[in-house]
Amino acid sequence: MSLLEVLLAGVLFFGSSTASLLIWSRALATLAADGQRAERVEILEAELQSLESRLRDPALLGSAALSCEQRLQQLVQALEGVPPQPGVGRQILKGAASLPLQVQVEAGGMKRQRSYDPAAFGGCSLPPPSPPTPVPVGFSPFAAPPAPDQAAAEGEPHGLL
Repeated sequence: MSLLEVLLAGVLFFGSSTASLLIWSRALATLAADGQRAERVEILEAELQSLESRLRDPALLGSAALSCEQRLQQLVQALEGVPPQPGVGRQILKGAASLPLQVQVEAGGMKRQRSYDPAAFGGCSLPPPSPPTPVPVGFSPFAAPPAPDQAAAEGEPHGLL
């Protein structure tokens, strides 16, 4: 083997081993980042579960029947009384009537959000239902509509203007 062949073999070996090491280091870095991401997700989910267990606490609900707005205030106060886990940021928002309570948690650039309705946790007194509307005698939602010639014979308009 000549010196040129030995040098060329060494350069090829060095280049291929460097490329292999770069690929392996990239794979390990991706694996470590995925592990950290999974850990942050677990922290956020644990925070949300602890908040939800606090919302389901029977001592919090009490026996008094409160309006939904009063129950919402009670839930917000209960959540604000629980300190967040270390490294977790938390924001409690009172939203519109369709989603009255939103909880956002954040850790390491990841966010999770849950929406809660006070009625879902019980104890929310609703206004009494309105009386049912009377149904006309002889009305059936399953009856077929009258034929156009029968409606005309009975003196009903054709629906044309």
